[in-house]
Amino acid sequence: MAKKLKLKNNILFSIACIVFISCSYKNCEDKNRVNNKIPLSFYHIEDTVYNLNSFDDFNSFMVENPILSEAFFETNNSIKKKEELFSLINNIYFDSLYFEVNNTFKSFNSKKKEFEDSFTRLKAILPQVNIPKITTIVSGFYNDVVVVDNNIIIGLDYFLDNDSRFKPQDIPDYILKRYSPDNLVPITMSVYCSQFNKTNPLDNTMISEMLNFGKLYYLLETVLPCVSPYNLIGYSQEEWTLINQNEEIIYGVFVDRQLFFETNHLIKNKYLSERPKTFEISPNCPGRIGAWLGWKIIKSYMQNHPNITIQELLNNTNNKEIFFESLYKPS
Repeated sequence: MAKKLKLKNNILFSIACIVFISCSYKNCEDKNRVNNKIPLSFYHIEDTVYNLNSFDDFNSFMVENPILSEAFFETNNSIKKKEELFSLINNIYFDSLYFEVNNTFKSFNSKKKEFEDSFTRLKAILPQVNIPKITTIVSGFYNDVVVVDNNIIIGLDYFLDNDSRFKPQDIPDYILKRYSPDNLVPITMSVYCSQFNKTNPLDNTMISEMLNFGKLYYLLETVLPCVSPYNLIGYSQEEWTLINQNEEIIYGVFVDRQLFFETNHLIKNKYLSERPKTFEISPNCPGRIGAWLGWKIIKSYMQNHPNITIQELLNNTNNKEIFFESLYKPS
């Protein structure tokens, strides 16, 4: 039976946690200053799309931008689909959405710096990476982030402040809370970096999928050293403190229920897929807890193998070996 995980009932402990996290990331930019920064190409097409006043203009723009048309808007070159999209941006509410996005991101300089710092670090870790072109748009909540070929397309409207009156209607609140201006770069980098994680399609065990998530988060925390770990995984600070205080209990559930080598898709989903809570462990245990535990195991593995590079880690598809050699066991 699932038990409720408990936060330590200690005000001083809670304050210490907050102070520790704050101090850890204070002056982070100075400590992690990037030299020889790689310049990126940014294309802000919000105004261009907003000023397309006729369907013929809109259709011509889609034809001239096939990646935007096919990969981001998924038109499949259908006139009917393009007409639907044009009616979306011609909607009276689109004006207000467009102006709110422009107001929120009127200066993109800080995001540009974050992206350039992140890709410079990524290039140092994975020299084979081709630096992408980044395009931003107001999509009418059609799509958030799409990576295709050497392009990243970002729907800025997904990243408005959490108190904005404009919100996508098809995303649950527990996921929607992750979308904010501060999380634009982390979420985009997460989508982009997932392509570098080699996987073994023949290994469908729970632990293999957990470690695939763990490798991605390990890469992200290196590329984004000034982003708090709970933001990287999409938890609140309280959830992050809770699960770290109860790490031994969570690990014990996986051991007692023999979950690490589980292959049943339905069971795996309970611990790895998007859910508001992992109710099988506790009514206050956040969803995707297996991904967090996989991250912990990867950190233990890398601590015990200091000569292994991140590129070697990402290329290693023998997750069973990584698991055993991690020597992970919370105390």
